[in-house]
Amino acid sequence: MPAANSYSTPGTTGGNREYLRNVLTVLEPEGTPVVSMIKKGETMKGNYAEVLADTFRPARTSGRPEGQDSGLGTNNAEKRQRFGNYAHILREDFDVTDMQQAVETAAVADEFDYAKAKAISQLKRDMEAVTCGAQEMQAGNNEDEWRTRGLWTWVASSAQATNPVPADFLTPSGNIQTGLTASGGISGLTEAQLNAVLQNIFIVYGKPMTLQLVGDTTTQAAVDNFSRTNSATDSSKARYVVQDNVNDKSITLSVKTFESSFGLLHVMPSMFVNIAASTGLSTACSGLILNMALLEMQFVKNMNLFTKELLDLGGGPRGFAKCGFSLCVKNPKGLGKVSP
Repeated sequence: MPAANSYSTPGTTGGNREYLRNVLTVLEPEGTPVVSMIKKGETMKGNYAEVLADTFRPARTSGRPEGQDSGLGTNNAEKRQRFGNYAHILREDFDVTDMQQAVETAAVADEFDYAKAKAISQLKRDMEAVTCGAQEMQAGNNEDEWRTRGLWTWVASSAQATNPVPADFLTPSGNIQTGLTASGGISGLTEAQLNAVLQNIFIVYGKPMTLQLVGDTTTQAAVDNFSRTNSATDSSKARYVVQDNVNDKSITLSVKTFESSFGLLHVMPSMFVNIAASTGLSTACSGLILNMALLEMQFVKNMNLFTKELLDLGGGPRGFAKCGFSLCVKNPKGLGKVSP
């Protein structure tokens, strides 16, 4: 007869206790750089918030004859126009049964508190995805959802479908690099293409600007590899060559700042730019070029991200996390993007 053993006799059915460690691990992207950087503007007191924009006439070299009267004057406000964005409502419900709240759970001190914290974290990710998203604005009601237009759709050289940006303030086509594909986890974006976008943005401002490039991992990898041009085989395109000190026992492959004569670009990866519906993560070869001075997030009155606990009707504690906000873009003419 075999000796008592742990796999069959007695095993768990015969009385062996199971051992569950007091450890809970969640590995999901949580960085929200745009929502963290964006200015929080004044409270939104309506469901549609507008801004005003204006533009100059083209520069000219013509003069005026001596002694000529001023004439009828000039309307310097004729180009001024307004445009705006609807609010976006997000909500995440959470509840726990009375039985689950009562039992002891490994690594979780309080099931309801855990559910509440997780709901807040998930809403923050949603806010980043909405802000950097491709969704069009939509006026909601008791059946249709309220949506704010995402940055991916704001940065467009042609008119949007709903409440379009006036032609004078659309993003110039030169500010947008399209047709990129990824290979081996790296976008096909080149130094020349990125510098061309900065060159066109320079034309908008008339001076070098400090901007943010917030892109998916393939876009970040492409910029990192700008520093790794093989000068032996491609010397005509080598801007600089990085020599690593082997004594440090480390290899550096990162570019956090891209600087040219046309501007300074701070580069950072994000997992929520132009997200794919199937994964909820950034689409490859996607990057937004942002002037943060042109952006604001306006929260609907009393709808800054908050949680509320509801009355327990006998089944267990419940509640929700909620926020209502609008993405304010003051002038999309000064933004850009790189795109598949």
